[in-house]
Amino acid sequence: NPTNSQAYEFLELKNTGPDPLNLAGLYFDKGITYHFPATNLASGAFYVIVASNAPFQSRYPGVTNQGVFEAGVLKDAGEQLTILNGALETILDVDYKDGWFKVTDGFGYSLVPADLSIDPNLDAAWRASTYTNGSPGADDPPWPYGSIVVNEVLSHQDVDNPGDWIELYNAGTNNVNIGGWYLSDDDNELKKYRIPSGTILTNKKHI
Repeated sequence: NPTNSQAYEFLELKNTGPDPLNLAGLYFDKGITYHFPATNLASGAFYVIVASNAPFQSRYPGVTNQGVFEAGVLKDAGEQLTILNGALETILDVDYKDGWFKVTDGFGYSLVPADLSIDPNLDAAWRASTYTNGSPGADDPPWPYGSIVVNEVLSHQDVDNPGDWIELYNAGTNNVNIGGWYLSDDDNELKKYRIPSGTILTNKKHI
């Protein structure tokens, strides 16, 4: 569910195996409509299918896509996507859910693999992309802020001073600029509190 328009939708496949894959005869049976041409996808290579060429190129200049949806769009509420071969054997079957990650539902982040060893129909196999609009045509970069953790929370007290509070801790070895980050306790209002610009959380320190 990209920002602004479904015209920016894309699906990215990657050959994670050691050998080239012949995609000839494969097609999407559920979700979008798309038939793969005779293509050998090299080991480690990507195959990007987009909803529309012009919007995709405007948002991702220089990124090459290999195909365009023949029909259909990706449902914002989640749906099952399956790829079959000519013998009607299921090659890929993924049922993504709208409720897995709030930021991938209209807030500009794509859904990317987190752990290939986990059943792809489970939310634990996925994560939100590191940056807005995702990273078509490449592996999504690792999350650079993993050292920032919620260290302590006081969620209810009857004394007004200092009131409720939350503590963030930088467990890493590098300073991290958290200015512009948001804190929220409401899935429907993710930008409830904005951390002031220029706030630097130094290593092994908390605020």
